[in-house]
This record gives sequence, structure tokens and C-alpha cells, in this order.
Amino acid sequence: MMGNEVEVKVTKVQGKLNRVDFAVGGNNGYTLVTPDKGWMYIPMRSDEVQEIPAERLKAMQDQLDIAGPLVDYTAKGYKATLLGKDTVKGSDAWKIQLTDSTGKSNTYLIDTKTHLLVQMRILTVMGIRNNNQQAEVITDFADYKDFDGVLFPQTVTTEGTGMGAGSMIFDTVKINAPVDDSVYKPSK
Repeated sequence: MMGNEVEVKVTKVQGKLNRVDFAVGGNNGYTLVTPDKGWMYIPMRSDEVQEIPAERLKAMQDQLDIAGPLVDYTAKGYKATLLGKDTVKGSDAWKIQLTDSTGKSNTYLIDTKTHLLVQMRILTVMGIRNNNQQAEVITDFADYKDFDGVLFPQTVTTEGTGMGAGSMIFDTVKINAPVDDSVYKPSK
């Protein structure tokens, strides 16, 4: 992240928990999202655990869906539109636009041969510092590996130079591992 190596542990429980713990430069922090509340502890910004504001929490709660919006998209309230084909890293990909009930849409590119997600394009608002301009955030998924019959990308790369830009390389994936109750609660 921003030129620094960051150790990250992601813990997910379907519909109940998305927790991202990180360690960078001797600091440990986390982002914790549940169906009702969310917290952040980022010691580089503040020494206090901060509750995530309701509007931002609502936008983050899609992270509680482990499978993502493509699986059972109609049941989740999305409309899918096939936009044709595109090319991602030299391979043909189906270009699918998912639109939610508010009209917000994201684009997903699925490899035509492997049927795996290879790229996601999300239109996002850049914030007050950037005059609330919209920008497309592109994330690539690669190096899929089988874990207990489920394929996971081992490399996830988000283009750009900001806070979320960079590559995540996963070295361990555990499926249905027990999750301690303390992981659901904010702490320092």
C-alpha cells in the first residue's frame, strides 16, 4: 500500500462479519463491519476506535456477502446487462453490468474460457478533496487456486496511486474455520 508492504488478515462470516486486520510500520489496526455497526481503528490517524458513520457503513455492508453480487444477482436486487466482450490482459472476457435498485452500476469482466472473474470496474466518488468527481476503480483478479473445492484469486490488484491501490497476494485461505466471538467486537 502506497509503496509499503502490509500484512493483512481478512475474516468473513457470511452475512455477519467482514473484518480486515492489518499491520504496517509497527502499527496494527482494523476495519470491522457487521450488519448493524462498524468500527475502524487506524492508529496512524487516531488513537481512538472510531464508529463508522451510518451512510458509509451502509455502503460497506456489501462486503458481508462473501460470494459477491454476481451470485444470485436477481435475488439480491440487481439487474444484469451483457455489454458484449472486452479484452483483459490479452484474453477475451464477457462484459457484464450489474445495476442495483438505486441505479448504481458496476462492471464485471468474466473470462470467456475459464468463466472466472478477471476484472471489476467500479464507478466511485473521489471525495471532497477531489471535488466529488467520479472515477473508475479497476481491480484485477488472477492466479486462481482451489481451496476445498472453491476457486479463489491469489492476486488482487487495484490500479492507481491512492490508499486502496496496490496488489494483495493471498498465501493462505481457510474455509469454515472457527471464528472467535471477540473478532466481532472493536478493541485496541
